[in-house]
Amino acid sequence: MLGLLLAAALLLPVHAGLTAAIPVPAGQEGRGSGLDDETPRDGMPLSSDTQKKVREFLEHFVDPEKTPQEQADLFTERAEYYEHGYVNRKDIVRDVERYVRHWPKRQYVVADIDFMSADPHSDRIFVSYTIDFEVERGTKRVRGKASYGAVITDIGGEPKVESIKEKVHARRSGSNE
Repeated sequence: MLGLLLAAALLLPVHAGLTAAIPVPAGQEGRGSGLDDETPRDGMPLSSDTQKKVREFLEHFVDPEKTPQEQADLFTERAEYYEHGYVNRKDIVRDVERYVRHWPKRQYVVADIDFMSADPHSDRIFVSYTIDFEVERGTKRVRGKASYGAVITDIGGEPKVESIKEKVHARRSGSNE
């Protein structure tokens, strides 16, 4: 269900209200939403300081110089990870290692942050953002844009990604020659 919510959030316009896209923590599914009549449908706005912390976290998150373990450490112990569903950090390390072997040269830039919204009843923030990417292996090069929907916890402390989904928009292949 969480995957459907995040996937829908990537495709919904901002005014449609993305609070519904903030998933319920594991073990709390089936409980009431906890939202009262005073809570906006699209969550709570973020202070400029929090927005800056989210951007800094995302820029660190997409930095390709991290080891696979360092990348996995940016996720909660169990996270909803792309199309894989809920996985643990060990699974994320293996996936990142496989990706690094396939694309040894990588470059990612946070191109735009489309939307941020805080869950008023937890420390979770939903963020929708776009990256420009370029990956290479030998003479093969792929460039493009991808959109992400992510739920980040503890942005004021040690931020972790609790859930992430991806949609690749544009992909251009080429050679390095």
